[in-house]
Amino acid sequence: MILPYGCIDLIFRKDKLEKIKSGLSEEIIKENKVSSAHIDENLILIACAMSYWEAEETAKEIEKEYGLTYLKNNKAVDFVLVESMKGLCAKCEWIKTDYLKEELIIDNMRYPKGTIYYEFIKQKEFL
Repeated sequence: MILPYGCIDLIFRKDKLEKIKSGLSEEIIKENKVSSAHIDENLILIACAMSYWEAEETAKEIEKEYGLTYLKNNKAVDFVLVESMKGLCAKCEWIKTDYLKEELIIDNMRYPKGTIYYEFIKQKEFL
C-alpha cells in the first residue's frame, strides 16, 4: 500500500497581518498556540501538520477570512505553505531557506545541526 504523507505548515509575514488588522499577529499566535521557537520579528510559523488537500483548503480560507493573498504570478505574497521535509511549496522571494550550522535549542525544543530554517529577506520591494 502507498500512503502519501504531507506535513505542511504555514508561514505568515507579520507586516502583512498587521496591515489587515492591528494585533492580528498576536491573535493568530494565540489561536494557534505558536511557541516562541516559531516566531521572530518578521515571520510566524504555524505548525499545522496538514495534508496537501487540507493545505489547499486552508490557503483558500485564509485568503477569504483575512483578505491575504497566497499566490500571485506563482509566487507567495502574504503567506506561504511549507512542507517539513522539502521546504517551501511555492516560490517565495521574501524568505531565505538554509540549514542550521550547529544545534539550536529554543523553548526546550532541540533543533539538530542540518535542520532547515527560514529567514525573512528585507528588501524594499517586499516591505
